[in-house]
Amino acid sequence: MNSLFDEIKLLTFDEETASRAIVRLRECGCCTRCILRFLCVKEASPYRMVDSRTTIEQLMGLQDLVEISNEQPKESTDGAGTNEGRVGLDKNTESGLCIACLGVLQEQYCKRSFLEEIREVVSKQDFEYRAFFCSLSLPVCLLLREHSLWVVLNELQPSIFNEDFRNKIIPVKDVWKWVNGSQLANILGVPFDQKSTFAISLTFVHPSTEHECSFLYNLCPNVFQKRKHNRHGWEVFNRANVLKAIQNTTIKKFKSVYHCPPRKLSSPCDCDPIKCLREAVYVAGRYNKFSRQLSQTPWFVDGVKRFETSVEELICKPILDLFKASEYKFSASGREDVDVRMLGNGRPFVIELINPRRVIFTPEQLLALQLDVNSSTTAVKVHDVQIVAKEETSILKEGEEEKIKRYRALCWTKDMLCDEHLNKISNLGNIVVHQKTPIRVLHRRTLAVRDRAVHSMSASKIDDHHFHLYLSTQAGTYIKEFVHGDFGRTVPNLAIILGTECDIVELDVEAVELDWPKSLGIDYKN
Repeated sequence: MNSLFDEIKLLTFDEETASRAIVRLRECGCCTRCILRFLCVKEASPYRMVDSRTTIEQLMGLQDLVEISNEQPKESTDGAGTNEGRVGLDKNTESGLCIACLGVLQEQYCKRSFLEEIREVVSKQDFEYRAFFCSLSLPVCLLLREHSLWVVLNELQPSIFNEDFRNKIIPVKDVWKWVNGSQLANILGVPFDQKSTFAISLTFVHPSTEHECSFLYNLCPNVFQKRKHNRHGWEVFNRANVLKAIQNTTIKKFKSVYHCPPRKLSSPCDCDPIKCLREAVYVAGRYNKFSRQLSQTPWFVDGVKRFETSVEELICKPILDLFKASEYKFSASGREDVDVRMLGNGRPFVIELINPRRVIFTPEQLLALQLDVNSSTTAVKVHDVQIVAKEETSILKEGEEEKIKRYRALCWTKDMLCDEHLNKISNLGNIVVHQKTPIRVLHRRTLAVRDRAVHSMSASKIDDHHFHLYLSTQAGTYIKEFVHGDFGRTVPNLAIILGTECDIVELDVEAVELDWPKSLGIDYKN
């Protein structure tokens, strides 16, 4: 059997240096896989071959350097380098808990029974997937321990185990995936793929983390001034700030505040409940609203829901049920008031489905979903329902105020209408109106004056006091206020233009001119 040392050709030092590093790391209390990590072995196979019968020297193909084992070990501040703690080259089994990975790369979490436990959890959570990857979260104290052991190697031979070498140490996460990824794939019956949208989340924790990191707060107070909020509450120490503190601390200073090598612990990491996570799926379409008593989103006033349902709820519930998502976020290209209908080709919308369990659908199934939504209510209809890429969803918000919207308004005038009034409207052409935040929305929008363009207008008389007003405007224009003036807060307004008091009776949105999502060419009205 050829030497892995020769085949891998990844170690940048000779056999004697490698053997000295192996002996020193073993003395400190590192497991076989962590020793391979610290030797920067990038090939997965040696990590998988680790067992109780094979020494690391055999894995690496290194000669048995008896003279090294006869040398006196260096004294350590915590007794890790004493003769009692020394493991000779002929020692096959690992002794106790690894001080580097705290058990993550040892038998407890690298044996088939643990992988079977993962399979059972995945099965119970009922996700649909064609590939998977594992997302590992590790205690941040492992960063300190890894740095501490690098300091030990640096003392052994500074010219080789330098700063550049430290950055090449293989991460614990990578090794765990190399050891368990293919075996877990066989158990689950689907490939392990780092690009998969389905993740099995493993969170390893250790009770000593906060205690081990506590010295950093005084060592680098500026780094730990801001605390990050996560699902567990406020955390002081995270991967980013601990790494920054380490990088800003000299070896000499680090040795004065932290044990090198790190102290041995008696208990391994615990694994929090295993979770399955799926990247969000985005469902887009267009909706029409035919009711004048329906809000776009759930409307609450003082904690009380004003309307029984909403456009959002009518559309999203069937979609949420089909995709079996944990929750959703609804967005649309603008909004219409409760008493305004959305006609024409409809308003574009997108639903972000969070952690969906079902994601694989045929066009026929999505069409059936669309029909399901439409048959459940007469107030709302949807069409062109389709799954879209996350990158596409930005189209909904890009140039939000540059989009053009077309409206039809039923208006009333105090004075009798004449042809001169209608001609004034039609001859106005493109005008800019200055709109101070309307009184009716002042409770939720900042007080400001906004300039909006009215691109074109025309009118058709109904009777002496009523007419239909047709407008094409810049998105974001307050149409009701443009008609009645909002006590002079919108200028010019239709009341000023016609020279008579005006008000709006009914308003319909006839078009939102946004060519997205793509048309599926299906007659959704049938």
